[in-house]
Amino acid sequence: MENSAIVVVIVILVLVATFAYFAFFRGSPQQSGTPAKKSQNNSNTTTTPPAHNSSGYPAQGATNQTAQNYSIAQKKTYCLSNSSYVWLSNGNFSTGTYYGWNATGQGFGAVPLNISFANQNSIYYGSPWSNYNYYGSEYFATTYSQSRPIRPGTLSSSFVVVEPYLNFQIISAANPQIYVEISYNGKPEIIEHYNTSSREYNMSTFADESINMSSLLCESVTLSIVANVSAVTSSDQNQFIAVANFYQSGTP
Repeated sequence: MENSAIVVVIVILVLVATFAYFAFFRGSPQQSGTPAKKSQNNSNTTTTPPAHNSSGYPAQGATNQTAQNYSIAQKKTYCLSNSSYVWLSNGNFSTGTYYGWNATGQGFGAVPLNISFANQNSIYYGSPWSNYNYYGSEYFATTYSQSRPIRPGTLSSSFVVVEPYLNFQIISAANPQIYVEISYNGKPEIIEHYNTSSREYNMSTFADESINMSSLLCESVTLSIVANVSAVTSSDQNQFIAVANFYQSGTP
């Protein structure tokens, strides 16, 4: 009888241990078979501008501080380029054509303007073009023309947003019909008007500008340079826009 009691006790203990194992360990929620992706960003980190080499180009292999100066915890990050800069297709017009862009109307002419040629031949408004960044190109797009009246025109380029900022250079008159637009699914998402002559610049001096595109990360968008302006008289010749050097970056 004593041996039987011991056996019963051992069986009960085994059953209790088995129940406890399944209740507390095997019964707990299982983790997903897909490991969580590590965030590439740290919202508490301060960004630094992309480094440039002596030629003025953004340096190859420069450290990318993508989007670290704002929180993108709720935004998509899988498409981030992990590069210091990403040029738009023919973003500096280095081909001397509008390849990669869609030009409508007569405003921007048949081809971009060569800054050296323009300055040598006095093709500018008031004073020579200045503050232009020579990122391997001497071309920029503009509705200004010395040989004909200013005409309306739009210049557009589509791309995928792989960095939060679009950086570029611009000269623009203060005119509600002259602006830079970024559209998504055919609808305007960002519209920016610029008046570069209101600063320390004149209408021949390029200004550095940035557009925050963080809300459109990983989406396909269309950039449009819009100038719905006609200037017939010489007094209206300052109602133009000039743009150059479009690239995406993690810093403005």
